Amino acid sequence: MIQTAAGATGSVAGQVARIHGCKVIGFAGTDEKVKWLREEAEFDFAINYKKVDLDSILSEIAPNGIDCYFANNCQGGEVLRIVMKHMNARGRIAYCTSNFNHGRSKQGKSSSQYYYNPYPHKHDAHGDNN
Repeated sequence: MIQTAAGATGSVAGQVARIHGCKVIGFAGTDEKVKWLREEAEFDFAINYKKVDLDSILSEIAPNGIDCYFANNCQGGEVLRIVMKHMNARGRIAYCTSNFNHGRSKQGKSSSQYYYNPYPHKHDAHGDNN
C-alpha cells in the first residue's frame, strides 16, 4: 500500500515493491494520477481515495489485510485510520514525512496518535483469522 503513489517518492516505492513480488496498491488524489499508476507504473490497484469508500475497497482488494504500508506525506487523518484498521499483525509501516510529530491533520490528530494501533485485522501463520 503506497500513499501519494503518483509522486516521485511513492512511485519509486511502488516499483521497488513490484520488483519484490508484492501486490501494489496506490492511492492518489486525481483520476489522471490513478490512470498513470495503472497504465504507466503498472500498479495492481490504483485508488482515487477522494472518490471511494476506502474501507470497503480495501476489504475487497486486500481481503487478507495489508502487510506493508508506505505512508508517504502522511499527516494522520481518515486515510491513515482506515489503513490501520486493515493492517495485519506484525505488518510494517514506513512513514515518509517531514512533519510526523508536528502538524495536525484536518481531523485534529497527528500521525503519532495512530502509530501504536493494536492492528485489529489479525491472521495466524496460515492466514486464518484469530
